[in-house]
Amino acid sequence: MKQDWIVRISYPAHDSYHRKSYLQRFLHTLDYGFGYGNGDTKMTDLTLYGTSLRRSGHYLDLAARVGRIDSDYEVTYGDGGDTGDFDNWAFSIGAEYGRKSSLGKDWYWEWQSQLTYSYVWGDSYTTANGARISQDNFDSLVGRLGLVLSREFNTDSAAPGRVYAKASLQHEFLGDSSERLYDGVIFYDSEDLDDTWYTVGFGANLKLSGNCDLYLDAERDFDAAIKNKYRFECGVRFEF
Repeated sequence: MKQDWIVRISYPAHDSYHRKSYLQRFLHTLDYGFGYGNGDTKMTDLTLYGTSLRRSGHYLDLAARVGRIDSDYEVTYGDGGDTGDFDNWAFSIGAEYGRKSSLGKDWYWEWQSQLTYSYVWGDSYTTANGARISQDNFDSLVGRLGLVLSREFNTDSAAPGRVYAKASLQHEFLGDSSERLYDGVIFYDSEDLDDTWYTVGFGANLKLSGNCDLYLDAERDFDAAIKNKYRFECGVRFEF
C-alpha cells in the first residue's frame, strides 16, 4: 500500500468568471516498501494551471509542471545489503476537457478526458557498497477517460462542500525505462510499461474559509503493470 501526504499552496495570477490561472508549489513525501528493502521519495515542484469554465458546464484545464525528485533506499537482500540515493529533474504538461451536468437536488455527473506527457531525466550514482548505477531518461504519455458522480451541500453558505465517486480508464502509450548497474560485471534492466488499467475512487472537498480549502482523495488501480493498489491524498490549499 502506498500513502501520499500533500500540501499545496496556490498563488492566483488571474481570476475571472471564465478563467483562472495560478502558480502552485507542491510539497510531496512518499514512503514505500518492497520485498527486500524500503525507500523514501521527496518531490518539490512548481506548477502553472489554467482553467477555462463555460456556463454550459464545459471546462478545459491546462497544466505545466517542473520539479525535482529526491530518492533514497535500503536493500536488505544479499551480503549486508546496500543503500543508495539519487536525484531526478522532471517536467510534465497536460490537458483535461470535460463537462459537468446537473442531475437535480444538488447531484451532478461529469465526464472527463485527459492527456498528460511527462519526462524524467535519469541520474548516475554510486551505492554505499561501490556499485555504479546509471539511469536512462524516461518519458510517459498517459490518456484517461473518466466519469465522476458528486453531491454538493451548503452551496449557499460560506463553507460549501462536495463528496464524489469516480471511475477512469487509463492507458500508457510510452513508458519505456532502463538502467545499468556496474559492479564487476554489467547488469542491464529495462521495462516496457505500455499498459491499460482501471481506477476507481472517492473523495471530498470542503471550503474552510474564503481562501482555504480542505481536500481528500482515495484511489485504487486494477490490472495495472505498476502495482500501486491504493493511493490516499489529503491536504489544505491556500489561495492568495
